[in-house]
Amino acid sequence: MAASESAPPAPLKIGWLRLRRRRRQAERALAEGDAQAARELFQDLARARPGDFYLWAQLARAASEEADWSLAFEAAQQALQLGRGSDGAAILQAEVCMAAGKYSEAWTELHRCPENLVASALILLLEFFAPAPPGRHAPVPSSPAVISLRPPRALPPHALWFGPVLAHLLFFLEKKLSELPDSPEVHRARAALFLPDLRPEAFPPPPNGLWSRITAACSSARKRERRRREEEVLALLRRGELPQAGEKLAAWLDDEPEAFGKNKGGPSADPRFGLLIDLLFASGEFQEVLKLGEPVLKEGTVLDPSLALYITYANLALGRLERAREILHRRVKAPSGLTAETCHLYGLLSVQSGHPEKAIPWFRRAFERNDLALVEAARRQMEALGRSLPAASKCQNGRSLRLPT
Repeated sequence: MAASESAPPAPLKIGWLRLRRRRRQAERALAEGDAQAARELFQDLARARPGDFYLWAQLARAASEEADWSLAFEAAQQALQLGRGSDGAAILQAEVCMAAGKYSEAWTELHRCPENLVASALILLLEFFAPAPPGRHAPVPSSPAVISLRPPRALPPHALWFGPVLAHLLFFLEKKLSELPDSPEVHRARAALFLPDLRPEAFPPPPNGLWSRITAACSSARKRERRRREEEVLALLRRGELPQAGEKLAAWLDDEPEAFGKNKGGPSADPRFGLLIDLLFASGEFQEVLKLGEPVLKEGTVLDPSLALYITYANLALGRLERAREILHRRVKAPSGLTAETCHLYGLLSVQSGHPEKAIPWFRRAFERNDLALVEAARRQMEALGRSLPAASKCQNGRSLRLPT
């Protein structure tokens, strides 16, 4: 009886069509963040097809997100055997180790394939954010343009366009930024994925062609005045002149107090509402952001996407994690569903909640939905880290990290 209990479970017998359908269900569950359902489905599929490397790899990812480390390491080891020592299998094993916080074991696994682009980038991230064990050194490729022997050291070109690299970079950056004192610049960098870009180069001057002159002539004087005032406040926000922007916006609100919030779409459809939210956010006044935005969020029958993201981050910044999670759950049920911005906020929430094993998969999902925006967000966070605390942008051996251009 004891021997039968210790024997491995027999393979499940699942028909081809049912297997294909369940595989799609498991992939959808993992993509949407339902790691528990994905783990159960992939576990059944791996038992039905024990020689399928992909199923064991996905099971390892789902189990690690659920912090089921015994199952995660078992699945990763099985994938490593099926992969016959391939780079992908070694990187998968290293990812599971990094999610569990076992950086020494991850370092060992990554050195199975030091010439691999993803592995060399992850080694550099470990060296920078989690110093390597004694006697270990990151590989230096033959080309000096890839990794320089002198600081600053750069990630290999194109490495940011791989999900595992960017997800781990964002995770380490978020942990570093969360250790810094609160400042509007740090918060704007962390929320860069959904905030409007206020840098001057992001706002080209309006065209002065014939069509723009005809449109301006046909629009009413009231619309032209509102547009002029909106551009005036935006220009001050771009230059970082927040007090002057606040004065201009206050004067605009005083001149038309009865019109505020009377738009067809409610207060959030009024351009002054968006400017006021962005001004408060740029000033780090998150309590005021909540005071202004929460009533609109509760009263609205349709969840405004941008307002929901602002309110979620404001709650995160103030440590109200449960309220932030509640808004995100409502946001997911909206027609747009899981967007890159929502996945990124889920990652930030996981880091602040002390669940790093959940944060990295969420950053990876954000990358899969909008890789270009997420790479730009990583650059903004790296810039903010270097400006806010120069010492934090260097690892213990004095090297500094540089992102590839």
